[in-house]
Amino acid sequence: MGFLDFAVSYLAKQFNRPDSSLFLPKLIRSQRNPAYDPWVIEEQQLPYLFSHLKAVLKQATITGISNVSVIGSPSVQNDSIVTAQAQFSKALPAPDSITIKGTLMLMQDTGETLTCDFTASAKGASAETKVTFVENGKRLQATVDELKLTIPKPYVQALHVDVRVLGSDPSWNALLQNKLNEEKHLDIIVGLLCGKLAEKQTLQSFSDLLTNAINSI
Repeated sequence: MGFLDFAVSYLAKQFNRPDSSLFLPKLIRSQRNPAYDPWVIEEQQLPYLFSHLKAVLKQATITGISNVSVIGSPSVQNDSIVTAQAQFSKALPAPDSITIKGTLMLMQDTGETLTCDFTASAKGASAETKVTFVENGKRLQATVDELKLTIPKPYVQALHVDVRVLGSDPSWNALLQNKLNEEKHLDIIVGLLCGKLAEKQTLQSFSDLLTNAINSI
């Protein structure tokens, strides 16, 4: 077993130990610029949510990303590439889901706008990551090449959206709620989460986290 095999195996165990300084939820919650739990997104377009309405999610706060634990033993290939699996909502008793809360704006071509309180909660989420480690002087440098979120299908069983229309006919509530909880619309919400985790800035932040963690051993 090479050093990387040993280090990755050790890290995986420490990531899952609540009493460790390397407990993964603690490390994720300590991230800054941006913070990832809570993770605030000022504005996000939701194309194709409704064919006749422009949909924008504003001041969205994502919580639950830090409640994650490593599953099994990460694999090491070619003494540099590590693949690992993780499960959300298992490291800590709460929260039991990844949740997005914000304001959903639905704008018609006429200029009329529906403003809604928006909450989406996903249970049973997991993730897979691929990381490349290279020597950089006396340190190991981690580069997260992939961070892929998976929510089990059908989404109607794992993801639920609640909306409350503000200042409009309350009959809109049931209509929008039913529409947003259709599989094709839930797929767009899943795409939002997956896309945010795959952004360059997110991959760099988690690369830094892993670089600091492995060099603390």
